[in-house]
Amino acid sequence: MSNKKEQYTVKLQVFRGQKLKKEDGTMATENQSVSLQYGTLEWKNYLINAPRNFGVVEVVDVHTAKDVYEDVEIKGKATKIRNIEYTKVDAPKFIINEVKEAFKPKSSKSTETDDQKRIKELEARLLALESGATSTDKKAVNTELEVAKSEYIELFGKKPHHSKSLEIIKTEIENKKKENAGA
Repeated sequence: MSNKKEQYTVKLQVFRGQKLKKEDGTMATENQSVSLQYGTLEWKNYLINAPRNFGVVEVVDVHTAKDVYEDVEIKGKATKIRNIEYTKVDAPKFIINEVKEAFKPKSSKSTETDDQKRIKELEARLLALESGATSTDKKAVNTELEVAKSEYIELFGKKPHHSKSLEIIKTEIENKKKENAGA
């Protein structure tokens, strides 16, 4: 018998969206059973990626695995055969907590990519334009951008990159002014 740490095999039932049952007691929600060995790379990757596709998870059961070696004689030679003996146990709290944490809804700020943030910003601008923003508002923004670009040229001696936003240009100007004041 080996002196390894206890290995857990965890069976999860994951549901797409909310867990709903039909009148006859069968599951109405698309779901699947998954058995994974706790602590493996497969376990970690599953807990990272599955919450994107599934909403609810239940820990169905947990088994411990123990190596058992048998002495067997095969064709006149003594050989040891390794078998794995599974024993059902109550799910340890640390496994339940890790699964709950993985499937807990994340705050929208931490999961948004830069592209998603940019899309939100553009949608907000579009909504502002559709809700009655006048063309003078647009001119004010363009004028502010032109002023920032001219100030950038004075400080850096070159034009800012054409794809830089007003906010980025202002930030770079502020940083350059601080740098010049400190020097």
